Amino acid sequence: MKENFIAVFDEIYSTEDCQIFIDYFEKVKSLNLTYTRQAVGDGFAHQRQDETAFLMEEDMFLSPNLPITNKFLEKFWKCYDVYADTFSVLREAQKHGILSLRLQKTLPGQGYHVWHYETSQKMTSGRICAFTIFLNDVKFGGETEFLYLQERVDARQGRVVIWPAGFTHT
Repeated sequence: MKENFIAVFDEIYSTEDCQIFIDYFEKVKSLNLTYTRQAVGDGFAHQRQDETAFLMEEDMFLSPNLPITNKFLEKFWKCYDVYADTFSVLREAQKHGILSLRLQKTLPGQGYHVWHYETSQKMTSGRICAFTIFLNDVKFGGETEFLYLQERVDARQGRVVIWPAGFTHT
């Protein structure tokens, strides 16, 4: 982890935990509350294809009994603590946290097809780290790839990946 600043934590979320995320997404979708990136002006069809449900701050912190919030926060922060212990300067940073959570459903052939990094826009410039949680295994493709590091992290159910949000991790 220290060489590339990418932390991979396997089997953090159980099959049951992942199913809670998936069921929540499907429930939100059934209420017509999911969005394509094109619908919110966040990409062209040939660049990014997926469907997203957002959990904003008020949903995450004002609804402490929401199962998806409990499962996410409890297990994610344990991983982040290990990451911050490895890179202790994170412990000295101003208080920081998660302002929103995006649940993303990506079908075969879809996904991010544009190199990007998390702090590339004014709205996201304050991000310190980025992360992903894989809810299912993907046998071919489906990985998260880091351009300059020539590194790929495979999609495995229950896996948490944390990395710096800056351009070095495009």
